[in-house]
Amino acid sequence: VPVAVTLNKSAQTLAAKSLITLPEEYSLQQNYPNPFNPETVIEYHLPQASDVSISIYNIRGQLVRTLVNGYKEAGIHHAIWNSTDATGADIVSGIYLYRIKATGEDGRKYSFTRRMVLLK
Repeated sequence: VPVAVTLNKSAQTLAAKSLITLPEEYSLQQNYPNPFNPETVIEYHLPQASDVSISIYNIRGQLVRTLVNGYKEAGIHHAIWNSTDATGADIVSGIYLYRIKATGEDGRKYSFTRRMVLLK
């Protein structure tokens, strides 16, 4: 005998969330495309909700721009950089570093740095 089942909204949300696989560890992926012009995507993984910052530095270690600075839920996230500095001015071709710093709900701190190339 078929039985009709109706899920309330919270049960539907719980069912949808159970299908999402959370990352098992913090990570900062290689940007793509790389080399890039004028825009690139930076993917990062958070296994738990965290305070996160993602910043871009020139090869001399000078801060160029901060892309992310705030609380993020656990999951896979993306930040897009359009090769401009904090004032909105276009930057020159070259090697740039991007760094993620995250503090998890457990208080542990994580930091990763990668390199990317802007070719104009």
